[in-house]
Amino acid sequence: MNLQELRIGNHVLDEDGYVVKVQKIEVNRFVSVSSENIEYPSNVYGIEIYEMLFEEHPDFKKDSQGNYWINLQTHYLKFIYTKEYWYPVYVQIPELSSEDEQQVGLKRIKYIHELQNLYFVLTGDELEL
Repeated sequence: MNLQELRIGNHVLDEDGYVVKVQKIEVNRFVSVSSENIEYPSNVYGIEIYEMLFEEHPDFKKDSQGNYWINLQTHYLKFIYTKEYWYPVYVQIPELSSEDEQQVGLKRIKYIHELQNLYFVLTGDELEL
């Protein structure tokens, strides 16, 4: 995992395998994480996205093909699982027109911090997990 992918607030695993939030990042040196209000430097690892994450989150829905999606007002974000990666598809819903949906496939993701970052880029809000 590349430290440059991380943002403050991302969920990662620390050296001991505990889920923690990133508090501070010093690129190419260390990541500072917080666990029980104690801040310490740590090597961190990505948490793989698992299907239960989508099932347990109230904003994600499952479609008839087994894909998950989240409503973003006039757009939605669909996640298609293939082998070990999730493929996000950004879909624009036509408003008051006869056009079909427009879909754009995005870079595949594997880790929760990538999902959090993608959601933030598209909405400007943090994805609460």
